[in-house]
Amino acid sequence: MEDTVQQVAVWMTELDVLHEGILRFVHAHKALRRFGHALRGRVQDKAALYARSTQCRDKENIDEFWSHSWQQAAWRKVLCLLFLKNGIAAAGIGSLLSLLGFLLSFMQVLPSSFGFGGNVSFWSTAFGVVGYLAALVKWPHSDKVFLDVCCIHQGDSHMKAEGILSMGGILRRSNRLLVLWDVTYAERLWCVFELAAFMRASSGSCNVVVRPTLLGTCALSIFCAVLIMVMILAVMISHNREGPEYLAVIGPLLLLILFPAAATFRAYFQSVETLSEQLKEFRVNKTKCHCCSVNHVDKSGNAIPFCDSTLTGQACGCQGSVLHRVIFL
Repeated sequence: MEDTVQQVAVWMTELDVLHEGILRFVHAHKALRRFGHALRGRVQDKAALYARSTQCRDKENIDEFWSHSWQQAAWRKVLCLLFLKNGIAAAGIGSLLSLLGFLLSFMQVLPSSFGFGGNVSFWSTAFGVVGYLAALVKWPHSDKVFLDVCCIHQGDSHMKAEGILSMGGILRRSNRLLVLWDVTYAERLWCVFELAAFMRASSGSCNVVVRPTLLGTCALSIFCAVLIMVMILAVMISHNREGPEYLAVIGPLLLLILFPAAATFRAYFQSVETLSEQLKEFRVNKTKCHCCSVNHVDKSGNAIPFCDSTLTGQACGCQGSVLHRVIFL
């Protein structure tokens, strides 16, 4: 058994795939379909998830490998990815629709008051917000990405094993590594292996992008805070409520509205500091894997033949100084 584990570990450090059919990608918008249903781990039809992916053509590379921990909150990962992939397009579409709303209101095609009364039209804001949110969720981002749950068949044990053994080769054929980081990332052995393998395959290039998953929460919180603040100020101005007595009320109210956004940003920067501390104190033997967490027994009650920590631990060890460089970036 030990010889088998050693042979598998050595194979994984070769950073090759068992066969070209294993190399698959999924378009980013398909991976994020239904608000990241795939990342939330509740899809029963594994074949349908696998069908979202497409086999790479000969010599074709994957644009981006999404490395993430399944222990972190799925909604944070999804929110982060939506803003990373669709945020710029959503801002552009929201701005254009906001301009359209303004023009339609200015030309009196739409009623000017929009239900709030006063002399300020809110059509521009309404068009912009609806367009922004719709594009944020539905924009067809075309990046070819590797997402494990879509590109490795989770319902076929043979295909799943082939995908796991070919993980190093998949990373070698990926142009960029996106790390969706949270406090559990550095504790997961497979996450560390993916990072180390990619760094080795790319000869320590700078194509590793680390984004704390709180980034999406920060973006959403500031969006909501600014929107509410602008709406309140616009309503006040439209009703000629501009005296100092109104400012005395609106000031504390605006601070209350901005407080959740400020707290989220504070948590974000704390997470960045935690990342630095985790990397400084990192030890491979302190990482965790799924089979250890279930006492090496699968869902059917059968013993798992060998532990992921033994396999990937030896593979990481074979990568020598590469892993050391990753930890002390």
